Amino acid sequence: MSSSLKDAEDRSEGRWLLLTFLPLLAARKAVGGGGGGPGPPPPPPKNPKIAEKEDFTMANPIRVIIMGAAGRDFHNFNVFFRNNPDYEVVAFTAAQIPNIEGRLYPPELAGPLYPNGIPIYPEEELPELIRRFQADRVVFAYSDVSHEYVMHRASIAHAAGADFWLMGPKATQLKSRKPVVSIGAVRTGSGKSPTTRRVARLLRELGWNPVIVRHPRP
Repeated sequence: MSSSLKDAEDRSEGRWLLLTFLPLLAARKAVGGGGGGPGPPPPPPKNPKIAEKEDFTMANPIRVIIMGAAGRDFHNFNVFFRNNPDYEVVAFTAAQIPNIEGRLYPPELAGPLYPNGIPIYPEEELPELIRRFQADRVVFAYSDVSHEYVMHRASIAHAAGADFWLMGPKATQLKSRKPVVSIGAVRTGSGKSPTTRRVARLLRELGWNPVIVRHPRP
């Protein structure tokens, strides 16, 4: 290969290297990655309202209202919220089952974080309760209703300024090292309690010693 041809190829390769890497080096220098540049700009300050929401400490817990019907609502409270200082359950609301509103979820069941118990209100008062208690989150915790019904309640919560939460099994299932027989149903009043008693009786006849676990009731 002649020296002139080799020089031309070297110059061509040099131009390719410059065109390829100079933009990368310039970008790196601009963000402070080399060359003693000023470094990246500091992140923008947090919105104080958002920062306040993120301070999930015992001094500033997330305030929660649980919507229920004297069933899954109390279960969710017992397994997730009862001894959890990151949350403060300020109220339950009641639907479906008569004569629940106006009662108190007692301190004996609510635990040491709730020495005065937790009041139970009619569900119709939800928007006013969110504003009165400055609730951050509404937990929906009962069944026998349509998807449309649930989403209407979500809209009510959002319109009043609260998040809307459906709690899943990872947060609410009981943990057991023993075999479990689960008795469930698609609606209230279908006979879970007598079915549970019958299954427990059959297990005892087989020599087992079953323990029945259910949520508390007011």
